Amino acid sequence: MLESVILGGDMRGMAHIQGLLSFLSAIVMLLATFAPASAQEVGAPGVPPPLTVLTKPIAPFVIPQKNAAPTGFSIDLWQALAKRMNRPFRWRMRPDLKTLLDDIAAGRSDAAIAAVTITAERERRMDFSHPFFRSGLQIMVREEPAGLLRQARDVLARLASSGSLRLALFFLLAIVIVAAHLIWLAERRRNDEFHTGYLRGLWDGIYWTLVTISTVGYGDKCPRTQPGRSITLVLIVIGYMAYAWFTASIAAALTVNELQASITGPGDLPGRKVATVTRSTSETFLRRLPGVRIVTVPRVEEAYALLERGEVDAVVYDFPALRQHAMSTGRGRVNVVGPVFQREPYGIVFPQGSPLREEVNRALLDMMESGEYARIHEKWFGRPPS
Repeated sequence: MLESVILGGDMRGMAHIQGLLSFLSAIVMLLATFAPASAQEVGAPGVPPPLTVLTKPIAPFVIPQKNAAPTGFSIDLWQALAKRMNRPFRWRMRPDLKTLLDDIAAGRSDAAIAAVTITAERERRMDFSHPFFRSGLQIMVREEPAGLLRQARDVLARLASSGSLRLALFFLLAIVIVAAHLIWLAERRRNDEFHTGYLRGLWDGIYWTLVTISTVGYGDKCPRTQPGRSITLVLIVIGYMAYAWFTASIAAALTVNELQASITGPGDLPGRKVATVTRSTSETFLRRLPGVRIVTVPRVEEAYALLERGEVDAVVYDFPALRQHAMSTGRGRVNVVGPVFQREPYGIVFPQGSPLREEVNRALLDMMESGEYARIHEKWFGRPPS
């Protein structure tokens, strides 16, 4: 009897233990089911979290699209790099270069790619990949006026802006007004060729003065009195010099402005109003040129608008962006002139000490060796001349 009681107790204990083991097995299986998803969220090996990659608009490297991912040379390049590295990522657009660089320097993103020049000053604040594009600076100017009316308007604008011409014109007008009054006062009572009334007599004096100093000499109005003849002799000497000064000022103003209108290189920029992008390498270059009046804007598109409105004489910036604008939306209104100068490399940007830099460098070198980089370059810039 006792043996049966003990045996029954053992059986009930075994059942309790088996139930507990079953419950624990269910818990383990449940945790195993959700373990991969949790590991992915915390960045388990082999399934890295998405990178945050900054960029900014600058055609043809980055071309924003409405309700879609951006396109461009830099966009295609990064997508190919991310595929080689098996790295998911998400784009974050920034409005200008300053904001992009500040975010990277502060470590708020993993990388940035657009058309960012590698410089010593920037290298002190952040890290760069190997260069992926060799760029340089160039100059953009307005298209020269083609129509006759526009050319005439341009000539008048040049004349109006000449301080020497304005002074010569004022001096000539003063001589004409004074001489007209003097000859009218001297001749009005003894010479029927000058009216005695003030307004008509003054008009006669102005007409006679201009005919005399221009050496046309029609002879329809001649002084009859000795004071009038004395005034004539003085006017011939002084008036001729004033008239010669006036005509020479016109010629000089047109010649100087025509020479100044031709911008063909950096040496023509001193004394000019030039637009560029804030904190860009082109701003640094312009500040080394004496006499250049620099206008800085956050985005290069604003510099294009200033140039087309005539508020600046030129734009200095990276040559791929200038050429893209001149061949597309700026066609017929602007031209890119002169050689490419101040050669500079573009790089992908990382926060200082980022381990991603070496990984990107290896992938970039692999792309260049395999020919994939050349295919992307040809897509956006054409085949290089052989």
